[in-house]
Amino acid sequence: MHIVRPQRALTQALLIGAGVVLSSAVLVRYLTYKAEKTHRPMGGTVNVGGHSVHVRDQGEGQCVVLLHGNGSMMEDFASTQLIEGLVKKYRVLTFDRPGFGLTPRETGAWSPEREAELLAETLRVLNVRSPVLVAHSWATLVALNLALRNPNGLRGLVLLSGYYFPHGPS
Repeated sequence: MHIVRPQRALTQALLIGAGVVLSSAVLVRYLTYKAEKTHRPMGGTVNVGGHSVHVRDQGEGQCVVLLHGNGSMMEDFASTQLIEGLVKKYRVLTFDRPGFGLTPRETGAWSPEREAELLAETLRVLNVRSPVLVAHSWATLVALNLALRNPNGLRGLVLLSGYYFPHGPS
């Protein structure tokens, strides 16, 4: 009869656990590589005051800007086919908001006011005047701040399932 000592059993369990974790990490890295190779990001990046902003610019005509809410990215609008419908008549800009998708967020407090400043500067860099701004969820606070900063700067404001009252930084 073979008796396994508790210390030896613990060592074996730890080695097996480490092997499982390492194997999982290798598998996740491989699947990430495979997904990134087959699914290229939409659009490109624009440098705005030292910030890299991921943007997709499509179509021609009056500009419609789409801002996604928290926990999503520009691709959420594409999956609804909203963009495909709009680009038939409009120039459509979609952004990954700071901290989402491929737009990094700086460290420190981030607020709707700060994000509205970045959006205003991004629109200036992209030569956008008087867009219709469509904002979803938390991005409605950004849109409202942009509208308050420059009330004549927007042609229209569409707020979808939004937060309409200020709160602390996100």
